[in-house]
Amino acid sequence: MGGGGAVSPERPPEALAAVPASVGTALAVGSGCVAATALSPFILTIDRSVTEYAAGRSGMFTALRTATGDILMRPNQVLRSPALWMVIGVYGSTYAAANVIDEICERAHANKQQHTAVKLFGVTAVNMSASIAKDAAFARMFGKQVAVEAGKKAAPLSMYGFFALRDLLTVSAGFVLPRFVAETLVSSTGMDSGKALKTSQLASPMLMQCICTPIHLLALDMFNTPKAAAMERVSNVCRTCPQPTLIRMFRFLCAYGIGGILNTSLTGWHRDWSTERYFDASVKEGVSSEEHKTSGDNR
Repeated sequence: MGGGGAVSPERPPEALAAVPASVGTALAVGSGCVAATALSPFILTIDRSVTEYAAGRSGMFTALRTATGDILMRPNQVLRSPALWMVIGVYGSTYAAANVIDEICERAHANKQQHTAVKLFGVTAVNMSASIAKDAAFARMFGKQVAVEAGKKAAPLSMYGFFALRDLLTVSAGFVLPRFVAETLVSSTGMDSGKALKTSQLASPMLMQCICTPIHLLALDMFNTPKAAAMERVSNVCRTCPQPTLIRMFRFLCAYGIGGILNTSLTGWHRDWSTERYFDASVKEGVSSEEHKTSGDNR
C-alpha cells in the first residue's frame, strides 16, 4: 500500500497469514524512517529559511544559501543539531504511522472508506503532534529575536491552531488525495494507473501549498508580532507569501512527493521480501515434505 497514497495489491490471505504481524510492522516502521532520513536535510534547509525570512532576519535566498552552506561545509555540526533530528522525527513518525496503518488495515480486511478514514485521522494525529512541536521550537530557534525572548514564556494558542489546520490539509494532500486524483486521471484521461499515481503523488502536496503556506506564515506572524492588528497581519502575510510559497512547493515535492514515492517503493520491497521469506519458503518446505512423504510411500 505505501504511506504516500499509492496502493499496492493486497497480498493473498494465506501469504498475509504467513508473515508475522511483528515483522510486517517493524518493516513498515523501518521503511518510513529510511525515507524520512534521506530527505530531512533538504526539508530542514527550507524550514529554517522560511522561518528566518518570515521573522525578517534575512532574505529568502540569503537564508537558503546560509542553511545550505551549513549542510555542505559543516555536516557534523548539522548532524548534531536538534533541528535536524526534529525534522527526522516528524517525517519518520508520519511515514511510519502511515505504513503501520496500511499494514493493520490490510490484516483487518478494512474496506476503502474505512482505510481512508483511519489513515487520515491516524496520520494527521501523529503528524500534527510532532509537526506543531517542531515548528514552535523552530520559531524560538530561528524567529524574531524580540519574539524569541518573549516566547520563552508561552507561544500563543492561535499559532498552534493555524499549525493544526495547515497539517490537516498537508496530510490530506500527501496521503489521501493522491489516490483519488489518480483514479480521476485514469477515468477521465485514460492515463496508465502507475503513471497517474506518481503524477498525483508529486502534484497534490505541491499544489496544496498555495493554501497551506499563507496559513503557515499567519501562524508564524502570531508568534513574531503577537500584538498586531488584523489588517497588519494580512499585510505581513501578503508581503512575505510569494517566495515562501514557491520554496515550500518544492519542499513538499520532496517531503511527500519524492518522499512518498520512495516510501512506497521501500514498502513494496519489504512486502515482496517478507512474502518470499515467510510464505514462499513455507510453500517450498511443504512441497518438499510432501514429495518426501510420497517417495517414502512408493518405497
